[in-house]
Amino acid sequence: MRNAVDGDEEEEEEEDDDDDEDDEDERRNRRKEEKERSKERGINSIKEIESFRIEKRISDDLESF
Repeated sequence: MRNAVDGDEEEEEEEDDDDDEDDEDERRNRRKEEKERSKERGINSIKEIESFRIEKRISDDLESF
């Protein structure tokens, strides 16, 4: 009977290891997604700044006429 109990404990440890690997994969995926989102936000910010500069230049040009 002792062997059966030991076998169950080994199975639980293997499942825990799999869960740890899954958790680590999820953390990696979340970090990757966060990096992509922050990169997109940065690109969007640059585009907004460029748009503002263009609009400002156009409005300045129109005022000079």
